[in-house]
Amino acid sequence: MVLVSQLEIWDVLKQITAELGEVLGQTCEVVLHDFDRPESAIVAISHGEISGRKVGDPTTNLGLPFFRDPYHAQSLFHYRTQTKSGKTLKSSTILLKDAQDKTFAALCINWDISQLQVAAHILQDLIAVSDTAVEEVLSSDIGDVLTKVIDEAIQTCNKPVDVLSREDKQRIVEILDEKGTFSIKHSVDRVASALCVSRVTIYNYLNQIRANRENHVV
Repeated sequence: MVLVSQLEIWDVLKQITAELGEVLGQTCEVVLHDFDRPESAIVAISHGEISGRKVGDPTTNLGLPFFRDPYHAQSLFHYRTQTKSGKTLKSSTILLKDAQDKTFAALCINWDISQLQVAAHILQDLIAVSDTAVEEVLSSDIGDVLTKVIDEAIQTCNKPVDVLSREDKQRIVEILDEKGTFSIKHSVDRVASALCVSRVTIYNYLNQIRANRENHVV
């Protein structure tokens, strides 16, 4: 069996730290911590400009408990970190343990998500809609538009069509008239079919509604 020296292990870990930094890119800081020396825990760092740290710098407040109890420490994933300069990082700490289950090192990966947060706010503004926004139907078929408008008017009664009263149906026709629905060719037929009445009934409703409207204006 080939025995690997502690020095060789650290050399490999330092190489992994550097090469992970290359793989993950300029917005990701990769840090290797030595748990034998909290005052100068950082032994390798890639893209340290993200946090402003360097080799020889100390552990963090989050790392201190790991030094106190290295046997029961657990890796942490996807937590928020704030740099001294105000950057927001998405961080994960992977603990490395020896054969006795003692933590001897930690590999920390810190993604700078500050710009992503700015982009997310911009995107949220772009996709935000008003709570009272009306859903618009974009179709090359006017029948689709009619169906949508008729369905919305019927839904205002909160009843199935087969239990709608005469007053309910008149109100639906009034809503549709206010929306200009009857300016569309064959709309009377579509509405009559949807409300299970005749074309004559729809015309009667319309005449009464428009007469009442004119009298109200006068």
